[in-house]
Amino acid sequence: MVSAYTTHQNLTITDFILDTEYEIQVRCETSNTGWGELSEPLIVQTGQKESASTPIGIIVGSIVAVILCMAIATIMIIILLRRNRPNCSEKKDCDAYTHGVQADLARVIQYPPLEHHLNGGYGGLTMPLFPSPGSVHSSVRTYVDPHTYEDPNQAVREFTREIDACHITIESVIGGGEFGDVCKGKLRMPGHREMNVAIKTLKPGATEKNRLDFLTEASIMGQFDDPNVIFLEGVVTKSNPIMIVTEYMANGSLDTFLRNNDGKFTIIQLVGMMRGVASGMKYLSEMGFVHRVSRVFFNIKLSWQSHGLKEEPD
Repeated sequence: MVSAYTTHQNLTITDFILDTEYEIQVRCETSNTGWGELSEPLIVQTGQKESASTPIGIIVGSIVAVILCMAIATIMIIILLRRNRPNCSEKKDCDAYTHGVQADLARVIQYPPLEHHLNGGYGGLTMPLFPSPGSVHSSVRTYVDPHTYEDPNQAVREFTREIDACHITIESVIGGGEFGDVCKGKLRMPGHREMNVAIKTLKPGATEKNRLDFLTEASIMGQFDDPNVIFLEGVVTKSNPIMIVTEYMANGSLDTFLRNNDGKFTIIQLVGMMRGVASGMKYLSEMGFVHRVSRVFFNIKLSWQSHGLKEEPD
């Protein structure tokens, strides 16, 4: 039993035991009559002790809900992306993308240009070990897969420039590809010096699918702008034959070039070539294109075909 006395109209009592029932009665004391009768009992119940597990349960439940939402969103995104990809079950159905020329052109990493000089009466080769100032771009944009466009022609318009065929002169055929001939020629644009270029043509009678796959190559290459990656000059789509015009690789394929000049390179020159390949790989990797070029780094036996790089059989 606890007794408390106050001269005020309210009273605060502490130190109650939790989860316990109490009976409270009140009576008054006056100077004339003394203590009066006790009031009717007031029954009160103190609260229970707070459960320490409740907040943890709420937190755990919230985390699980967030994880489930993220998992569902990820699955939906993957499904949508797969639906947008072309159905490539056979090589003949995907000759310009997964198995064909698009992958080849995407893997074309240009080693640093080598200039021929005569040193002391015998053949020699010199080349820069490091790129000149300003030659490496400080910012790299993100690669966009042209196949994500509903209209492939939109990707061509966005990532390439149209060249009038009258500015192009074809000099000779230097190879053949899945879609047509690969030629050497000249490009003479108004206000610019004439330059050597490589020209890939789409053969007559090609299907619409072949035409779109052919131009997809240009949409991919048109996104690259690095000294160590082959550069797209432009396309010809408004007249026949349709063409893809790129810079001309005067030294040909890297493996043939190395074999033909075996023993003529210094360590500095070889390291410079490796630097060029690594620089191109780094650039494409930063664009999100590394998975399409990894074979260049690990596969030295490469040959120049279809205006791109392909494996040579052992």
